Amino acid sequence: MKARTTGYIFASIFNFIASSCFLVAAIFQKQTVPKYGFYIAAIFLFISAAGFLYTYLKSKNGK
Repeated sequence: MKARTTGYIFASIFNFIASSCFLVAAIFQKQTVPKYGFYIAAIFLFISAAGFLYTYLKSKNGK
């Protein structure tokens, strides 16, 4: 069970970092089309990270 918990935490941390990088890239991007792609990627990675944390906290509180 410990590896599963660590996996959830690492996955959420990496997704938060990735979404932050995509957001920063979108802010400094000059062209319109990649900018919107970066925004969309940042949103999906942020949702994924929140989902991993929610799953972890739900399983932790359920015990």
